[in-house]
Amino acid sequence: MASTKPYNTSVEYHHFIGTDNKKYQARIYEYTRYCYTTGNHTERTEIEVTQGEGADYHHVYTVEGKSGWCNRPWQRFDYDLSRQNACAKLPEYLSTPLRNILVEGKAKEEHEKCERFTKLFEAGWNALNDDTKKMVADTVGMIETPAQADAAMGLVLLAGIMQEQ
Repeated sequence: MASTKPYNTSVEYHHFIGTDNKKYQARIYEYTRYCYTTGNHTERTEIEVTQGEGADYHHVYTVEGKSGWCNRPWQRFDYDLSRQNACAKLPEYLSTPLRNILVEGKAKEEHEKCERFTKLFEAGWNALNDDTKKMVADTVGMIETPAQADAAMGLVLLAGIMQEQ
């Protein structure tokens, strides 16, 4: 009889998804089982989707994707096939954003883009004197959309150029 190691949680994380004017939270649990005697691997991805926040939430979906192999399969990264299988079981309005995050890796790209934007904005903001900061803050107001953030960035950079002269 083959000796197997039980499933161990190797990855556990969550993402927020906004679609159809509703906010969803997806919790992803990923497990790997390895049989030392046969060399077989089994990867499992479980996605639990809830709607709402805090104590005021309700369960929407739970799906599971599996992938198994002996030796190493041709996959891009760990859990690639099990993530694809789990996403395929969700309805289209949830499947597409989760596939973009989990399978296509767009969350990492977006995070890096946001980090670059934040560092550039912070550098521009820190270069301003207090009077210019107050003027920019009064002009911009509350930033709620990406377009407003881009406009605020432009104003901060412009104010920095004008301040130097």
